[in-house]
Amino acid sequence: MRRTLRIFLPLLYVALAMVPGYVFFSVRGGTEFLQGLNTERLSIRLFPLVGLYAFFFVWAQVIIGTTRRLLLRVFPRIVSWHRVAGAGALLFALSHPTMIIVGYGLQAYLAKTFVAPELWGFVYLGMASLFVLVLTAGSALLMKLPWLRRRWRYIHYANYAVFGLVWVHSWWLGSDVQSTNLRYVWVFYAVTAAIGVVIRLTARRPAVIRPPSPTAVATHPSSAVLQPTPPTGIAHSRPT
Repeated sequence: MRRTLRIFLPLLYVALAMVPGYVFFSVRGGTEFLQGLNTERLSIRLFPLVGLYAFFFVWAQVIIGTTRRLLLRVFPRIVSWHRVAGAGALLFALSHPTMIIVGYGLQAYLAKTFVAPELWGFVYLGMASLFVLVLTAGSALLMKLPWLRRRWRYIHYANYAVFGLVWVHSWWLGSDVQSTNLRYVWVFYAVTAAIGVVIRLTARRPAVIRPPSPTAVATHPSSAVLQPTPPTGIAHSRPT
């Protein structure tokens, strides 16, 4: 069973990673629409694809994080890959608005003139998710610092909020999500992420067996037979 999962799960991961790119280029007739473009126009054409992959990696982080205890039985190094994928999520998330700025200009980005006014709220959701993602990724990278050593895991839970914010942001602003079969993929992301969170919340941690304290041993009824009885005639007071 483990051998089958070691083959099936990576193939499933790669297949899911290929879906956004396949849909993006197929509805545009391949890569011909990118030919002869300058940097600005190329950024405008490709920033949606970068956004799609930013969300894919965020989803993958949530799935790996919530099912880590189960995945460790099959992939002992899944934690290392979890960190690499987290860096990928941050890289794509930062590249997405950067390409918008390159394509439309900083002024247009700040004024949000590249989208309709009724969609500005979803732009703010994207900005908020990027800010939180920087915090969670930064805490994971700096987790060895004394202040973060016991706190970074709690900060890392904010990735669930990042997933929700990015899902809503991409659902309403992503032209490919609105008009292609990626809409069903986004539903799949939401359902599987919810299942992962349920698994994480219901998973039982292994019980920790602690040795009994000296006080408990001394006061336990069965401990009386273990206590040597002092010989008769020996005083128990301290010598003067």
